[in-house]
Amino acid sequence: MTTFSDGGADRLRKAMEVANITQSKLAALVGTTQPAVSQWLTGKKEPSAENLADIAVKLRVRKEWLETGIPPMKAS
Repeated sequence: MTTFSDGGADRLRKAMEVANITQSKLAALVGTTQPAVSQWLTGKKEPSAENLADIAVKLRVRKEWLETGIPPMKAS
């Protein structure tokens, strides 16, 4: 089974780039800290299920794509 750790950091980085959102801005949007976002992007930690769902909404991408990489990226 594929998990966020299997490329999730890269998918999160891509979604942030597409949305033109910084680490600090994403942290503010999901109610966490910039260092936490940095740890997600470096693969040191994974976002909680709640944070992952919130990230998907804020970045307008599918939660399933963030978790697994299965297209499409964008929520319809």
